[in-house]
Amino acid sequence: MTASMEKVLIDICTNNETYFFRDDNPFIALKEKLYPEFKKANPGKQFKIWSCACSTGQEPLTILFSLLESNPSLSTSDIMLHASDISSEALTKAKEGVYNGLDVQRGLPIMLLMKNFESLDDNHWKIKKHIHDLIEFKQFNLLHDYFPAKMYDLIYCRNVLIYQDKENKNAILQNILKALKPDGHLIMGAGESLIGSDIKMSQLSISNT
Repeated sequence: MTASMEKVLIDICTNNETYFFRDDNPFIALKEKLYPEFKKANPGKQFKIWSCACSTGQEPLTILFSLLESNPSLSTSDIMLHASDISSEALTKAKEGVYNGLDVQRGLPIMLLMKNFESLDDNHWKIKKHIHDLIEFKQFNLLHDYFPAKMYDLIYCRNVLIYQDKENKNAILQNILKALKPDGHLIMGAGESLIGSDIKMSQLSISNT
């Protein structure tokens, strides 16, 4: 199979369903618990986050919007935010940071749209450069690519494992565990769990109810 054919198949087969503030509990937890607790325990240190299945970019942008709400001067000295996806087509849109009317109507409050985006025309908005520059995008295959050791304080891997068989799920989770710092956190999708895997992690409730 040629590289171009493999790219087309990945883009066709990848589920890129996403929207802003999809299941907002993980972002409430970040804003109200995980980031404040880290900064209190590690003053002056960089909080390192990885959105490892970022699709077209709504998840890492939601991460930033959540943090900026209480940290308006947030910069790369405060956080390192990596965002990756296997789909080159999805990443192209994420890197461009341009969203149409349907995109911004799905989960994004109007005040955040007005504050963080520039209008390009009647139906397209572009994320402001100083916000977009806080994200480093890259293509990444969770099954085959190299995971950095003990780098991240927080990894979002949501709505990915639900599509994997047991063997692939375990392989991805083992690699994610290696990439997390010893006291790091993994956030999974609402319908996902560690049941059936060999991973041993303590569960932290992030419900806001």
